[in-house]
Amino acid sequence: MAKEITVLIVEDHRLMVEGLADLIAEVPELKVVGTAGSVLAAVDAARELQPQVVLMDFRLPDGDGVQATRLIRRQSPKIAVVFLSAVGDDAVRKSAADAGASAYLLKSASAQEVKEAIIRAAGEPPT
Repeated sequence: MAKEITVLIVEDHRLMVEGLADLIAEVPELKVVGTAGSVLAAVDAARELQPQVVLMDFRLPDGDGVQATRLIRRQSPKIAVVFLSAVGDDAVRKSAADAGASAYLLKSASAQEVKEAIIRAAGEPPT
């Protein structure tokens, strides 16, 4: 992989944001271009930054990641979305997939799984 993959982190817990940013920084081909902690901030940041991949939490203070994904993909269909959430409910997973998510990982996933999901999502054609 020679091309840099840009990532927007959407997560409302600062510690998680910092940990994810550090994790992503371990891969030279991955670059965090911004962070957001709400649906509104995620949609604005995605529009402004045009990342290749959004790493999306499900629970956000002003809504949920499915809402954010729908809005982001509506305005920028080429942006891939990878969910990283504590919510493992099958209905939520289906809603995320229906909204256009490329992957849905639980926060219990390994660091390697998260990195690989981001890289795979960047290589996937938009749905």
